[in-house]
Amino acid sequence: MKPVKLLPIVALLLLVSSCSLMKFSIETPSEPLSSRQLTTRVMVRNFVEGASDQIVKAADSIIAMADTEPFYQINAIRWKLNAGTAYTRAGYQTVPESSLSDVWVLTLQWQRLMESRGDSLLGDYSDLAKETTDELASDIDQLAKKIHSGADYRKLKDFVEGYSAEHPMLAFSPQSPKTLRSLLEYFELPDSLYTSTVGTQAEVMSDFSDRMGRYQTQFNNSVEWEKDKLLIQWEEGNFDEELLARADSLSLMLSNLATIAKESPEMMGIIAVRIREELSPLVYSMNATLDSSLVKLDQQRAELQVYFDVQRAILAKEAEQMGNSMIETATDGLVKIIRKVIVYVILLILVMFGVPFALGYSFGRMRLRQKKNKQEGGDYRSS
Repeated sequence: MKPVKLLPIVALLLLVSSCSLMKFSIETPSEPLSSRQLTTRVMVRNFVEGASDQIVKAADSIIAMADTEPFYQINAIRWKLNAGTAYTRAGYQTVPESSLSDVWVLTLQWQRLMESRGDSLLGDYSDLAKETTDELASDIDQLAKKIHSGADYRKLKDFVEGYSAEHPMLAFSPQSPKTLRSLLEYFELPDSLYTSTVGTQAEVMSDFSDRMGRYQTQFNNSVEWEKDKLLIQWEEGNFDEELLARADSLSLMLSNLATIAKESPEMMGIIAVRIREELSPLVYSMNATLDSSLVKLDQQRAELQVYFDVQRAILAKEAEQMGNSMIETATDGLVKIIRKVIVYVILLILVMFGVPFALGYSFGRMRLRQKKNKQEGGDYRSS
């Protein structure tokens, strides 16, 4: 009888251990980015880092060579400052394909700007800038060829070349192109194609961390380069040389005054008038130079404040979007997990109580039938 009593328990254990429904894992509904999307994101951001470094090196070389030409020095600083900002905005986007298109268009815009206006912006030093932009244009072309192949590459190249020609860059600008909508229209693709997923939570956090690091680096560089530009603009006013020239003139006049005062006191009135005539331009010059420097300082401060406000707004918007996405993802995942848990609990209850009851009921009927058969057999023998 003991083996018969243990049979329901053994059957229950085998049933529970072999039930695949009891093996579940916590998953989120986020769809991961494809291998091509991740490759595009990594390659484009590596290009942005390298392109920014190349432009900085070229601009620094121009600044060093044009040490007596502040106009070209200031433009070289504007070039690396605006190029770094524009490349950061273009390359560090959520949609990898849009980043590739924007960075490619931006590179061609810089190349066309140097070809058309490089001589006026950087003078005799524009050849170095042209070589840099030509090299970057070749690099981004090769990068796109690695990501896309055949007809897709040629069609994307036609798009970026046409877009950059229709939207030329007229001066050093920190603005980056926004090609996503035009890109979708050109390829006749639905808007939802590149916005259906932003990746898993791990991919979103990695993307956010990369962008925060890049923004921090670009912010520090912008502050340093704005300071350099301000110092060059301050020196361009030749305030020190003009002040020294005026001071030398005043010193010579005072020496002559001391000599004349000894020989002819009657000339003091005339000399006093001359002193006023000499000092007035000096004072006016000092005031004008100081006012001009303060105006330039206010302009630089306003430009820097605008840049800070834009970056702050971008970061706040992206942080809000990412937070909402994570909350929505976590909520949807939690609801699914709760549903799974309820189903599994119900199944577990059915297994724990239903199977033993069914087995017990079956064994009970079998034993009852056996007992009944024995009784019938005994009655038959007694009769």
